[in-house]
Amino acid sequence: MIKEIINRENVENLLADLIKIPSPFFREDEV
Repeated sequence: MIKEIINRENVENLLADLIKIPSPFFREDEV
């Protein structure tokens, strides 16, 4: 159970990091 929660949080953190990274693709689409 704990491992699943940690893995889920890690995935969310990785996605957040990808979004935070200055990318013309995501930035232009979001903004």
